[in-house]
Amino acid sequence: MVRPWHLLILPCALSILAGTAEEEFEVTISPPMTAVRRGDSVWLNCSSTCKTTSSLSLEARQKSMKGLHEPGWKSAQFLNFTEEMSHVSCDITCNGTTKKANATILTYKEILLKLEKSSPSQNLHQAYNLTCHVTEITALRSLSLTLLKGTERLHSWKFQDNTSVGLVNRTITHPLNPKPWDHGQEASCQMTFDLKPDEQSIIAKSLRLDLKTAVSELYRAVVVAVSSIVVLGAWLLVIFTYYLTLR
Repeated sequence: MVRPWHLLILPCALSILAGTAEEEFEVTISPPMTAVRRGDSVWLNCSSTCKTTSSLSLEARQKSMKGLHEPGWKSAQFLNFTEEMSHVSCDITCNGTTKKANATILTYKEILLKLEKSSPSQNLHQAYNLTCHVTEITALRSLSLTLLKGTERLHSWKFQDNTSVGLVNRTITHPLNPKPWDHGQEASCQMTFDLKPDEQSIIAKSLRLDLKTAVSELYRAVVVAVSSIVVLGAWLLVIFTYYLTLR
């Protein structure tokens, strides 16, 4: 039996349930932070957990090319980033509620990675300096610059230690004494953004640099020489065996 006070409670209950349903969706933009060489482009993805998305927009001041999209998901390429820092907004409306997520795009002029002798000495066991140089990057406290040999972290520097504001240039150097077994290893420099104290996102990388030093070249020369001796010995053994069969 429906009582009059039930009719008063029912609209309130429906309103509460509708409000709960409206809030139960998330908006994600990926990547949330990245860095590109000045003038380059970047692809961004906007998505939502809402199953009944009524509108979706992915907007920035930069021009964007026509991308890909499905209900609740959109991907677009944004062109020609030239400002120090830009923002792209992802707005999604679900059941009358609009939520947004933002991405930040930094620009830099270049990231250079060099391997140079630390002195003019011709000693085969000469140490080297591995240097990474980043020019004209916005100094955010959450940025880090790291030198790597393969996956091994050699040296890292956090921009939170920087006292300048605006665009800065930064150089980090690490002494390196490559061993023969390092031949074929790759050195690299990467810029990361600290999402959380224990979580980092790689936002830019340098070109990889092959570790080819005098030590590794000597090691390769020794390997080639030993291989040649082994091959020569094998041929001599064949000739000697053939000679014995003729006797």
